[in-house]
This record gives sequence, C-alpha cells and structure tokens, in this order.
Amino acid sequence: MYKTKDLYLATTLKTLGYILVDIARESDDINFLSFVFEDPDQTAYHTEQEWFNRQLRVEPKLFEDNIRDLRRRVFEARKTTGLD
Repeated sequence: MYKTKDLYLATTLKTLGYILVDIARESDDINFLSFVFEDPDQTAYHTEQEWFNRQLRVEPKLFEDNIRDLRRRVFEARKTTGLD
C-alpha cells in the first residue's frame, strides 16, 4: 500500500492507473485525509519522485476528470467522518 495526503499526487497516481483503495483519516492529524493506493510492485515512491521532479506526463482530460472525482470523494469522506 502507498499513502499520500497530497491531492495532486493522488490524482496523478489515479490517472496513471494506480488503484485507490481508501480515503482515510490520519490518526496523527484528524484534520487531514490520506489517499491509500494499491502498490503491489512498490513503484509508487519512484512515481512520486518523478512527479516531484516534473518528469511525468499525464493525459490532461483524464487528470481533470480524476481530480473532480477525488475532490468529490474527499468532500463525502469529510462529511462521513465529521471533519466538516
């Protein structure tokens, strides 16, 4: 499993085909949610480094669709966990 709190990194991972398994509240900071992805090949960290160094390219429309989806899911998760 791979976790990140960053919405844009999570959107990039989803756009690249990583499977989102959960959006979970962080136990150390209840104000934040983490995106949890399947990472069977242990490649997400390397992908994060490429993302950070601006070496990745993604399909823009798919990225836009995925960011809308993740924002909607964050909103729903915040409502169900009592963060809003």
